[in-house]
Amino acid sequence: MGVHATFVDLPPELHIKIAGYLALHPRDLFAVLQVSKALYATFSSKLIWDIALRAVCTRDALYRPSYPINSMTVSQIQHAVMAPDLWNARLKAGKPFVNAGMKTLSRRENSAQRRDYNRVYFVPGGRYLFEQARGNVSLWDLGLPALVRGKGTVWEEPRILDTIKGRRHDCVQ
Repeated sequence: MGVHATFVDLPPELHIKIAGYLALHPRDLFAVLQVSKALYATFSSKLIWDIALRAVCTRDALYRPSYPINSMTVSQIQHAVMAPDLWNARLKAGKPFVNAGMKTLSRRENSAQRRDYNRVYFVPGGRYLFEQARGNVSLWDLGLPALVRGKGTVWEEPRILDTIKGRRHDCVQ
């Protein structure tokens, strides 16, 4: 009689390779967790979800450093992996964004200065934002996106990481 090997008995390198393929379709990776306790134990490691997040960042051209994987929990990484697909599904379904974790940025300046704001550019991934205003360019850290943070986590106040001072000039609108 021969020995019967199961999927769980495969070497960890193959599990990692399979997770890399499944990461391109995160719902499929989550489905694997539902199959059995053994597969749940195998595919719920931080390493597997780190690989999945890297694959999603590559697939969707997201800025990988937006996600500080070393300080994130497995649950937060799973949210980050699912966030782009959930966002796209919500947009396609035309669902409203009620309390979507959005916040207005404020520099605590008077209203006369606020009219000078010019342009903002999001870095793919949703954590960083460039602001071009009054001849300066500032880089904002918005914290982890709401879909990634998960419920019950504290909102980080947006903060300016750095500003490149430019000379003020009038822009043609």
